[in-house]
Amino acid sequence: MQIFTDNKFTHHAWCVDGVCRDAGELDVLLGEYDIPDNLDRVVHRFENLLISDAHELRNVITRRSADPILHIIIIRRITRDSQNTLLKILEEPSKNTAVLMVIEHREHLLSTVESRLVYLGSVSSKYIPFMKPSEYLAMNFKQRFDATKLAADSKKPEPLSRADAHRFVDALEKTLAPKARALTNAVALFNSLQRARDYLGDSGSSVRMLLDSVGMNIPEKLDLKNLPARVQ
Repeated sequence: MQIFTDNKFTHHAWCVDGVCRDAGELDVLLGEYDIPDNLDRVVHRFENLLISDAHELRNVITRRSADPILHIIIIRRITRDSQNTLLKILEEPSKNTAVLMVIEHREHLLSTVESRLVYLGSVSSKYIPFMKPSEYLAMNFKQRFDATKLAADSKKPEPLSRADAHRFVDALEKTLAPKARALTNAVALFNSLQRARDYLGDSGSSVRMLLDSVGMNIPEKLDLKNLPARVQ
């Protein structure tokens, strides 16, 4: 589906579900919908879109524009109040302004919001984890360090990207969350996962060092299937 043709938008608001972690994935997404490179666009990224962010975002998007401009809002989580705040953008769009919302889980949208968005589909993804989280957790520290060193080796044709490292951290968190109460260092562990996600967004950070930091905060040879009531 084309969202921009004959120098005008075909609608004013669309939605895509899935993850879009970096510029490369965003370019793939825009290419799928024939969005021209010369179209003005502004990317807004939010890990968790709070009410204060929503008010600021609404003020930016409702500004009048002489030329067509596409606002791409990439969200992982969004509160109910934030969604209600953004309704005005979807109900009363400014001239020459359109919104493309990329949200990890479309089912988290309020029906009032979702009904005002044209659903385009899911973000295409070729993500294949460099190893299963359960295999990584079962390793000792040295094995984890060797695994991330190999995956992030810049000499490889396709070294581990920041986007895929981010997804791997997400997968580790999802795997560990049900057993959180059984881990003596749960707070430090989950904080290290969040720090890794935060710093993976910094182009100057080292993917390998961030994953090694995560690996050091997870007990060695962790077998979740046989995890006792509390890890000693």
